[in-house]
Amino acid sequence: MTTLKLKIIDNGVGITFPEEYLKHLGVKSGDEVLIRKEADGRIVLSPYNSDLAATMEAYQKVKELYHNTLKALSDQ
Repeated sequence: MTTLKLKIIDNGVGITFPEEYLKHLGVKSGDEVLIRKEADGRIVLSPYNSDLAATMEAYQKVKELYHNTLKALSDQ
């Protein structure tokens, strides 16, 4: 486990990742990453993949539109 410090960058806040983590993700400076919040409070970073991003966007729309139906199905 590594502790990282938040830093003010321009008008926002950023984190500088050690090179080993960038290599693990297969990304480099300037690449895009996806970030998502997990129900348990974790934040997950993934390399950006346009196909995955489009799929996740479609899933979010379906999830919002059919929330009650999906909930009822999961309760069975």
